[in-house]
Amino acid sequence: MFGSANLALPTEEPELMHDALLFKPKPISIIITTYGTDTLYTQACLESIRRWKNAHHELIVVTHDESVLLRAYLDAGNADGLISRLIFAAPGHGHTRSFNLGVQYANADVLFNICNDILIGPSLVDDCAHKLRSDPQLGIIGWHWYNEGTFWNNGRITDYRLRDENLPDMDAEHEVNIRGAPWFTGRLFAALGGPKWLCLCNTSFFGVRRALLDGIGGGFGSQYSHYWADDFMNYAVLDQGLDVRHFEEKFRHQEFMHEHQYDHTDVPDRRRHEDAVLYEGAFLPAIRLLGGGMQEHESIFLHLLARSITDGATVTNVGVWRGSSAIVLLDALRSKRINFFFIDCFDLSGVSAMSNQPSVSLGEFLKYIEPFVAGGHTVRVIQANTLSLKRFPKSDFIFVDAGHTEECITHDARLARVCLTAQGVAAFHDYGCPDWPAIKPVLDREFPGIQSHGTVAVYRASDSPRVNFTWEDV
Repeated sequence: MFGSANLALPTEEPELMHDALLFKPKPISIIITTYGTDTLYTQACLESIRRWKNAHHELIVVTHDESVLLRAYLDAGNADGLISRLIFAAPGHGHTRSFNLGVQYANADVLFNICNDILIGPSLVDDCAHKLRSDPQLGIIGWHWYNEGTFWNNGRITDYRLRDENLPDMDAEHEVNIRGAPWFTGRLFAALGGPKWLCLCNTSFFGVRRALLDGIGGGFGSQYSHYWADDFMNYAVLDQGLDVRHFEEKFRHQEFMHEHQYDHTDVPDRRRHEDAVLYEGAFLPAIRLLGGGMQEHESIFLHLLARSITDGATVTNVGVWRGSSAIVLLDALRSKRINFFFIDCFDLSGVSAMSNQPSVSLGEFLKYIEPFVAGGHTVRVIQANTLSLKRFPKSDFIFVDAGHTEECITHDARLARVCLTAQGVAAFHDYGCPDWPAIKPVLDREFPGIQSHGTVAVYRASDSPRVNFTWEDV
């Protein structure tokens, strides 16, 4: 027989609360600048951040001269919470000014720059932020070139590396720029024994205290738009008597930090300016089975556009055929409450001929879209020849791929323009398509400023204002 133990159970919970440490991470601001058609790199950079970003990470993205695809990707990231603040800069703004513009919107006491060709893994940013906050001698921490950093010791720079041992002195042009900078004190040159050309931190990834950054002009100097801008900022920090340091060795491998361009050494230009995204989703294999007129990259673009639609919005799809575009829209908005209107001629074969397509039954369309209708969706289907309609539903987003004759597209474009809400977006298929030459001139006339990705054109009723940073601002 087994015996039983006598257990003394506490009658009350121990008093622990007065000894508990309430911990809440301090905010960290991260600034990323992007431009042009570098969508492939931008997506890789931001999606690597998505894997580790938490509530205390403020992600600020500044973009200028962005392609239509890059704009759609950034809008989607802004809508889903990845991007904390999306800033549209003036045309030709450039990286250095765009970083400085981002600084003006940053709220944390430490700031990081991550160029959009750099992939950052977990923990690195927070570890560097902790070092900046705990070591007042540390000025910049980041991706230092070739050595552990540049360090002060008893009024001298004792640890540094020259770019070229045979040519140690800085070019006269750069020396003049440094001596003329408002932050220049002369202590750095004195500590080096003259103006030397050093190996310094690559500001493709770096962190700095906000107070220090404000003290040297708020960011990059006006002297360099790109080349030597890294060095100029490093010299500014060193001239304040502070160190520039490499991040810890344990983070120096691909899982935590690497250049995206080295993933593409098989191509001459390393795909730096490739206007493409890598995309997955259940909608892709589904629409491949259905065919339809849109190329896959255009369907992905439509999916990105739809992801920025707000909860509670009304979405209208005019010309659905078998349902490819409807599936794209439903899938992109599966987690939101959306009122959908799908309009098509369906069984009216004479009307479907206006787009050179055989008619599809309403029942067939419903069968295809059913797996993608979510609980928050309200779906209304209207069977009609759009030429007989006097209006479309008031819509926050409308995608038109109906009749392709000049008469049809003129009529549908005018109804689409009238139905848009103040912040609404209209998209049209087959823009610039040689088979339907009337579509582009009609849309250009009805929607001045319309832009396109492939043959999908986009018009925004109210676009985001552009912001400019001028050196006079500081």
